[in-house]
Amino acid sequence: MKYKNEYSEKCCEDLLLKVSLEYLKKAIQYLYEHKNNNDNNLLKLYAIAYLKTYCYYYVEINFKHFDKCNFEKINELLNDKDENNKAIREMRNIYIWRIYYKKFENFDQFKSFEFHKKNIPIYKELEDKIILEEKKKNNNYIFKESFISKKIKNIMKNFFLKLINLF
Repeated sequence: MKYKNEYSEKCCEDLLLKVSLEYLKKAIQYLYEHKNNNDNNLLKLYAIAYLKTYCYYYVEINFKHFDKCNFEKINELLNDKDENNKAIREMRNIYIWRIYYKKFENFDQFKSFEFHKKNIPIYKELEDKIILEEKKKNNNYIFKESFISKKIKNIMKNFFLKLINLF
């Protein structure tokens, strides 16, 4: 609201760096430290909500306004390789990829996009996973099937509208 969807350098800096990045670090740290206990699920939900919101702006700015932000500090955080944090890291990465996928018409466009040119440090993990599953000739693997294209959404929408009209 503050910037009315006009992504200037100042806007990008406010949305992804400074205080926002510090809150992201705190949210991720909270999830890492409390992943195995059920003591405060409300705080976990807040942390996940913040993480999802941050990821949305990360993808939006990275995809359309890449030149207006320095992603170095963010990428340091995304490059976490600690095995104890693997589940949370994978959840975050899948969410980033799902948001990115919505920018494309289909899975093939998504797959062929040059993520390395957008300085996304986690693209190699995705690329390795896609190559592995394609070598297995597994066309229905969960990552590919977890995305619903705009075309399929429109088909489903039309189907449900026809169904509603019948009843």
